[in-house]
Amino acid sequence: MKKAIGCCILGLSLVGIGITTQVQAEELTYISIYRVYNPNSGEHFYTKSLDEMTHLTTVGWNSEGVGWVAPAKDYVPVFRLYNKNSGDHHYTQNTFEKTALVSIGWKDEGIAFYSDRYGTVPVYRAYNPFAKVGTHNYTTSGAEQLNLINSGWKNEGLAWYAKESGYPLFTEDKAIQILKDNFTSKNQSLDDLSFVPIKQIGQDYLIRLVVLSMVEQGGSGTAGFYLVSPQGLVQACDANGTPY
Repeated sequence: MKKAIGCCILGLSLVGIGITTQVQAEELTYISIYRVYNPNSGEHFYTKSLDEMTHLTTVGWNSEGVGWVAPAKDYVPVFRLYNKNSGDHHYTQNTFEKTALVSIGWKDEGIAFYSDRYGTVPVYRAYNPFAKVGTHNYTTSGAEQLNLINSGWKNEGLAWYAKESGYPLFTEDKAIQILKDNFTSKNQSLDDLSFVPIKQIGQDYLIRLVVLSMVEQGGSGTAGFYLVSPQGLVQACDANGTPY
């Protein structure tokens, strides 16, 4: 039901849902929208509250840094809704979509943050038809959006606008886990593999793949090098990090 609502109403959100308020000349102030991830449920959560983000990290969520920068207040609000049955959250600037979800049992949690009136940076929305929690993802990264679509998520296009892209936290451990997941998705066993971080190139990590059985036989064990991005993209590359 949720999918039908999202797809049906999405087109309305792309035209600003009929809001034609005249733009004023006052200077806007901007705030960070934090992004956290629940490794147990697979849900991403987005909040302007540093206290809320900090609390979630103390109970097992992983901080993913700043998802994007948004106006502290503007003409187009983005609403947050909660499904008490699944534990999922949903975000939308579309009042029709919000009303439809509330009518089938979602709780209206009010305004989460605001869309940028000047339409500076698009925030993309993707839908996972196979998930019950964390069914939607929101990102300013075109690469992350494309990676999700290539993994089976449905492209739901523009969700709203941000002032600036985010500043995600990306660690060696997270890069290694992405690479492990990439091998696992291809049904490759990890039992004989080791993943050795070499260095960070920009935001990406260069990781050396080592085959342990080759090391036991006296070889270097090097089976390849991979460049891993914060958006989950994995590229085979040379020892200097240049993609093939």
